[in-house]
Amino acid sequence: MNEIRDLLIGIDIGKEYTQICYYDRKAEEARSLSMKVGTSQYEAPGCICYRTEQNDYCVGLEAQYFSREKGGIMLGNIYDICQKEESIQVAGEDKEPAELLAHFLKGMLKFLGIQDIVKNTKCMCITSPELDAIQVRNYQKACGIAGFLLPMLYTGGLGFDVTYALALSFLAFLVSGIIGSFNYYKAGNLDVKMSLKLGIGSLIGAIAGVFLQSMIEKSTAKTILYLVVLFSGASILVRMWNEKRKAASAASNESPDSSEPVRSKSIADHMGFLIFLGITTGAICSLSGAGGPVLVMPLLVACGVSARIAVGVALFDSVFIAIPACIGYLSRITWTEVLGLLVLIVLTHGIGVWLGSRFAGKVPVQGLKIFVAVFSVCIAIYMLM
Repeated sequence: MNEIRDLLIGIDIGKEYTQICYYDRKAEEARSLSMKVGTSQYEAPGCICYRTEQNDYCVGLEAQYFSREKGGIMLGNIYDICQKEESIQVAGEDKEPAELLAHFLKGMLKFLGIQDIVKNTKCMCITSPELDAIQVRNYQKACGIAGFLLPMLYTGGLGFDVTYALALSFLAFLVSGIIGSFNYYKAGNLDVKMSLKLGIGSLIGAIAGVFLQSMIEKSTAKTILYLVVLFSGASILVRMWNEKRKAASAASNESPDSSEPVRSKSIADHMGFLIFLGITTGAICSLSGAGGPVLVMPLLVACGVSARIAVGVALFDSVFIAIPACIGYLSRITWTEVLGLLVLIVLTHGIGVWLGSRFAGKVPVQGLKIFVAVFSVCIAIYMLM
């Protein structure tokens, strides 16, 4: 291969055979990869096999060999698997079609012989004879495209590849974190000590997440992320319901729009817990491509932190998560192609966050809590579907 960085890869998944190619910039043409060293066999059978002894998957000719000679479990043709919504039994476990497709794509990408293929790929295009809604969803899940709001907008709405989408998204998270946390600090709604403890853990977790990318499926990280968000949102609603029941029997002269009373000590005040929470959330967000606030904010509220303080801390914490991601993703894109959009993102996102954080104090605390909880539950359910 003449290319080792910023790869442009094409994978054609046919009804029976699959082929992979890359764009050779020097020759200015696409080059197909041979499925056998020293031969001109460019098509591989589109099958995937589970190897029980190795507890992994193989594809193409290797899949046929292991299923025939080594007792591997042939799972069938990947084109047919992509058309399914229901789970598939593999060695007694249910596997989603998208998960098997992800293993198949990894197997095909190995033919490129490039280490850390994800980081060195600029764009990957997948073609198929036919595409329906089910196949598109499976392809999106398998490729890790279905990220949070901004990555979905940039990939689905604006047509950017994943690397560009994540670079733009984390830049937006960085801008919102800096401006938003500054305004929350000025308004007295930022617990600096809590933020720094959490941020130290998040920075460690975010860096660790970059190194764990090749070991953990991105789809698995995303599932964990949104399950935690779902649990956090539900916990906030349950907590509010319990507080309402307790308050119903006691007279209260406090207006629902007033600031929250000083809270008692909670688990969120312990340094060890905050660092652990930061490491965990930082790693999950770094792996999944999501912004920190979507995970940190509902978790803090669920732990008893004031809703306004939780927003401020989550925004400040997102800076620690976004810095390693920005350095990594922005170094892999061509700035001149999106320079105008980068400037636009900084300006518009900065203005929006500045206005939102400036007027946050005027939002009723209970209303903010309900919004955080309902939004967390809804977005988690949507992303898990």
